[in-house]
Amino acid sequence: MLKNKQGKPVLWLVTDEGRIRQHPNHYQKEVLDDVGPMFGGTQYLFFIGGSGTGKSSLIPLKLFSWITKRHGGRYLVVEPIYSMVDQIALTYVKEYFDHTPLKGTWSEKHRCYKGASFEIFFGSADKPDHLEGGQFDGIICDEVAEYRKRVWTVLQGRVLLKEGQFFGCSTPYPGKTQAWLADEPYEEWKGGSAYYKFIQCPSTANPAFPKEEFERFRRELPPAEFAMRYMGEFSAAVGLVYDLKKEAIEPHGEPPEHADVWCGVDFGFGHPTTFVWCYESEGIIHCFREYYASAIDYETHVLNTMKWMMDYNVRRVYYDPSMPQGAMELKKWFGKNGLEISFLAAINDLRLGITEITKLLATDRLRISEHCTELKDEFRNYVWKGDKPVDEGDDLLDAFRYAVMGRRQYKAQRAQSLVSQEPVFTKGALRISKIFEQREISEWFRRV
Repeated sequence: MLKNKQGKPVLWLVTDEGRIRQHPNHYQKEVLDDVGPMFGGTQYLFFIGGSGTGKSSLIPLKLFSWITKRHGGRYLVVEPIYSMVDQIALTYVKEYFDHTPLKGTWSEKHRCYKGASFEIFFGSADKPDHLEGGQFDGIICDEVAEYRKRVWTVLQGRVLLKEGQFFGCSTPYPGKTQAWLADEPYEEWKGGSAYYKFIQCPSTANPAFPKEEFERFRRELPPAEFAMRYMGEFSAAVGLVYDLKKEAIEPHGEPPEHADVWCGVDFGFGHPTTFVWCYESEGIIHCFREYYASAIDYETHVLNTMKWMMDYNVRRVYYDPSMPQGAMELKKWFGKNGLEISFLAAINDLRLGITEITKLLATDRLRISEHCTELKDEFRNYVWKGDKPVDEGDDLLDAFRYAVMGRRQYKAQRAQSLVSQEPVFTKGALRISKIFEQREISEWFRRV
């Protein structure tokens, strides 16, 4: 067991002589020994551990093992948000590499730590489109369970041409762990795929983690939450707002011809702007398409969604009534591109919307397309925080809530329209009945 000057067990440290000493546990050693498919290892390797298992501190060791084995190369390290790059990954890499023969230099302009035979680039998952481009000998994603599926979609193919390895490490956290990780890579591994490997370990794999605290958490926390936080296991988020069962997920992703399709939209400036497309068939609402984009203007949102609006002949969009300016901007840009759409303020009562969606799920009147991966993730991580749902990672759910409540508004308005015309219909029916009274019919025949 390796200890620092304070007597705390650590994975690695710099000695007084300026050398690196390291002592990985057997879980960490398994991670370091698997250096990718070029050397008989795994293409997609995941280290899922309980809190405090020394996942982030593995980053420089993993990079070092890759570079040593491959005699250099091009690498990428990703953190959930930009500020964590400097705080965690870059700090670890500099401290470790600066005390090895692979010592390099840092370029702030290119966000790259560069040595004689290697380059290590750093990025953040909150801007996945900035991660596009290039092939790497290795990619590390820290706290990967928090990433949107878009990041996985962008990065999973970036190691193939070089026979590199994708390495993701994380703790599964209630309300944050994204469903794609458990639904796709984890299920592939459990199904026997040789391309995937998951190494899971409890918090107590780290000798520094207090065992008495571990047992206290086991007693006090709900079993599912304890399994996620301290055993490194995938469990359903605790306190879910919605019970989205597998039966509510459907494979197809397009509405039938001539379906009445409408949209819900949630605007964002610091948050993403989101759209969902829905139609109703035989009393069941089908949500079949989603759109999720950040940090772009209204005109670009319109250009990105224009084809779908035209293909599905969308004429009604329900929006957050607290953002009328956003609705006006979208309507303007759709109009400039030749498409007139009605933007209608949605019912924005959170409790009422949750009740409506819950009722649809309970009565089997709601379907979500399997292609709506981001929306599925939000469903599976939308949890109660006190007496309110957590106000984070719910942008598509908000758009969906507006769409569902918009359907309710639309039906109520149609019913009201029919009621308002009832006296007219009644008078007409009375006139017709008078014309065809028996005596009038007889008189008509006589005249003919």
